[in-house]
Amino acid sequence: MDMSSKTRIVVLHLKELIYTGIFAVLGILFLLLLIIMFLPGKSQTPEGGGEESDRFVPGKYTTSVILGNSSIDVEVVVDANNINSIRLVNLDEAVTTMYPLMEPARKMFRADSEKWKESEFEKRSEKWRRARGKWEAEAAAAKSAGKPAPRCPGEAHDQAKPDISRPYGVNNPSLLWNAKISPMAGYSARGFLWYQGESDYMWSGFKSIFEGMTKAWRAAWGKPEMYFLCVQLPSYKDNGWEYMRWDPLRASLENPNAGVAVSIDTGDRDDVHPTDKKAIVDRLAAIALHDVYGRKDLAVYGPVFKSAKYSGDTAEIEFDLRGRKLECRGAPRGFLAKGKDGKWREASAKVSGGKLAVSTLDGSEIRGVRYLWKGWAKPDVCIYNDAGLPAFGFSDEKR
Repeated sequence: MDMSSKTRIVVLHLKELIYTGIFAVLGILFLLLLIIMFLPGKSQTPEGGGEESDRFVPGKYTTSVILGNSSIDVEVVVDANNINSIRLVNLDEAVTTMYPLMEPARKMFRADSEKWKESEFEKRSEKWRRARGKWEAEAAAAKSAGKPAPRCPGEAHDQAKPDISRPYGVNNPSLLWNAKISPMAGYSARGFLWYQGESDYMWSGFKSIFEGMTKAWRAAWGKPEMYFLCVQLPSYKDNGWEYMRWDPLRASLENPNAGVAVSIDTGDRDDVHPTDKKAIVDRLAAIALHDVYGRKDLAVYGPVFKSAKYSGDTAEIEFDLRGRKLECRGAPRGFLAKGKDGKWREASAKVSGGKLAVSTLDGSEIRGVRYLWKGWAKPDVCIYNDAGLPAFGFSDEKR
């Protein structure tokens, strides 16, 4: 099927249409009721020929409307003769409660939109125009020579043309949700498997957004306890992904109905889409079988950082091993120690008695420990359990 670049596909769901219609009708009826209640009637003169009586009893009147699990207060203010205002008092709070992702996403989108309109839009537009002009010139030259036109490169395509109203392009808020997730909401499922994307990585704040996303998905299915299983980002060139690996792990550990598959021992330094997915698939399957389907005989997690005890130049690391044994394969590597000056430096380590000891190289006081805290960490993976599952990278500082 051939569709132009301007084609838009709109998916309408019967359930959503019905709900929307019901809310619209109820809203109209409610407003009509308010108007009827406070509509000025015919002027009446008291017996005895006195002055016209007041139409309303002045004051502020409130009532509540239940929307989902939230209550929205409707406030009507009147004086003796007029309805002065009708407003929804706590709409923002209700919406924030119902849709936890909306508020932080709204703030971020507003800030990015302002930046986009002020400086980025014109820069991107000029870049697109140059790419487009170059391709059109090459296509015209090929046509004159009787040759087929070269393929339009991605950066010169119609869909790549910047839109002043869409700073994120195809990743604008709600677009991916409406296109990919919403159509599936309500289908029978035991849980979700989420492979975290690379383009939206951030150094901080991901944990709260990730938690909000899990709540939103579960709400869409009407199952607040639905299982959510995600994959950490694999090893890749140094780019800050260590923070993105840490946040999904923390979010999963704090949620009894969530899991996370480690993938730091996989990946390609120069390919953001590595081919070695077999280990990740095996780990996802094992975690799902263990946590959702009751296969408690399966080993599903490698060592997870539990605590650190600092003394002098050494920090003793304790892991949650889930009944397994701690192993070090090859020479200990991939460790950093934080000094009194706040800088992170290479550190030595050794495994003994099921615990890991990390020390500064110069014997100075240790103030923090990190393991595999970098984008490209695959060569330094050395801590495992006896089931062959690698430890999660971690970062800890002395308090």
